[in-house]
Amino acid sequence: MLATVLIGKKLWQGWVVAGINSAVVCVIGIRTAQFGFVPANLLCIALYTSKPVQLAGQNAAFSPDEKRGARILGRATYDLRFA
Repeated sequence: MLATVLIGKKLWQGWVVAGINSAVVCVIGIRTAQFGFVPANLLCIALYTSKPVQLAGQNAAFSPDEKRGARILGRATYDLRFA
C-alpha cells in the first residue's frame, strides 16, 4: 500500500518499495513451495527497475533553472513538461 501511495505521488522511492515487496513475495513463494509467484514477481521487479531509470533520464533533460523552479513549486521535475 505504501508503494502505491508513493508511486501516485510520483516519487521514485515507491518503485523501490514495490521492488522490495516483490522480492519478499518471491522468497515467501520459494519457502512455501508456491513457485507460481516467483516468475510473476521477477517480471514485476524487472518493470520496477526500468521505471526509475526512465524517470532519471527525463530529469537529466532539464536545465538547473528548471529543476530549481520545480523544487520551489514542490513538484517533481519530470512533471514540468506537462504543467
